[in-house]
Amino acid sequence: MKYVMNTVKYGLLFYVLSFVSMAVNAQTTINLLEKFTGNYDYKIIGATENYNEFNCTDIGDQTKYLSLPSGSKVTRAYLYWSGSGSLDSRVYLNGTSVYSEENFSFYAWNGYDMRFYGARADVTHLVNGNKDYKVSGLSWSKPYSLCNGYGAYGGWTLVVVYENSSAPENEVTIHDGFRGYWPEGTVTNYLKNITVPTQCAKDVELTAVTWEGDNYKGEYFHINNYYIGGNTLNGSTDPNLDIDKYNLNSYVSPGDTQIKVHTRSYRYNNAIELYLNNVYVVKSKQCPAYASIGDRVWFDDNRNGLQDPGEVGVSNVGVSLTDTQVMWQLRLQLTPVVITCSITLNQVIIKSALI
Repeated sequence: MKYVMNTVKYGLLFYVLSFVSMAVNAQTTINLLEKFTGNYDYKIIGATENYNEFNCTDIGDQTKYLSLPSGSKVTRAYLYWSGSGSLDSRVYLNGTSVYSEENFSFYAWNGYDMRFYGARADVTHLVNGNKDYKVSGLSWSKPYSLCNGYGAYGGWTLVVVYENSSAPENEVTIHDGFRGYWPEGTVTNYLKNITVPTQCAKDVELTAVTWEGDNYKGEYFHINNYYIGGNTLNGSTDPNLDIDKYNLNSYVSPGDTQIKVHTRSYRYNNAIELYLNNVYVVKSKQCPAYASIGDRVWFDDNRNGLQDPGEVGVSNVGVSLTDTQVMWQLRLQLTPVVITCSITLNQVIIKSALI
C-alpha cells in the first residue's frame, strides 16, 4: 500500500509522506483457534474483488473451486472475509447468508482514516466437497485517500480441514487474528501449541494468509529468526491477497512447541508497506503410533487369556513382527517358542509355534 499525503499547489501534485499523528490501534493478537490430530490435512482457497492493486475497480463477486482428495470428509471449514472500511458482518456463500462470528479491525491515521476489518464464520455445514464456492454481498470502502494510496481492497478465504484415511498422522493447527504495523516496524507473531516430534523425522509446513501486500515494494520476512526473503507479501494469490506456503524443516527443531513469525516493513521512496496478518495454518507430521503385544508368555492351559495359578511362564521366547508394507522385523534373542505377528491395516494376527 502506498500511503502519502497529497498536496495541490500551483497545479502540481506533490507526494509528501506524513509523519504526523500516525496512530495505530484496534489490533487482534494471533492466537490458536483449533487443533486437529489424526489423518488430517487442509486446503485454503480465496480471492479478492480488486482488478489490480493500483486502483479501486471492483470486479464483483468471485468464485473459486475447492478440490480435495478422493475419500475426504470435511471436518471444519472457516470462511474469512476482509476489506477496507467498516465491518461487513454478513456475506453470502453460494447464496446462503453467513454472519460473522468473530470480528477483527485495524485502524491507523495518516492525515486520514486507514480503517480495515476482518471477519470469521464457521461454515462447515455449507462445505461438502469438490465444487465451486462463491462469496457475494461483500462490502468494502473505496475512499479517494485509500484508492490513491493503493490501499482499498475486499476479499475472502476459505480454510478447510479434512480427514482422509490415506493422509499420514498429522497435527493441523489454525491460528488467527488481525495484525499489522504502521508506519515502519516489525510485527511478531508466535504460533503456539504446535508439536514438532522428537522420535521421527520432522515434516512441518506453514501457510500464511495476509491481506494488502503490494508487489511494487516489499518487506523482510523471517521464520524463527531465519531470513526467508523480501517482498514475499506481493499479492501472489490475487491483488492484495497472499496465501503463501512454506516448508519449515530447515527452520524448526525436534521438540519445538511454537513458531516465531516476524515481518519488518520499510520505507520505499515515499511509500511504506502495510500488511495485515490474518490466518496461519501449521501442519506437522506426527510419529506413527506403536502397538504393544504385552510382556509375558505362558502356557494358557484353559485358554481363557489369563495367567491363572499353576500356569507357568515360558522363558527364552522369540518374537518376529512383520509389516508387509514397511518390511521390518524385530527378533528377540530367545529360542523355544516363536510368536509371529502379522500387521495389516485393520487387524493384528498373532500365531505361535513351538520349535
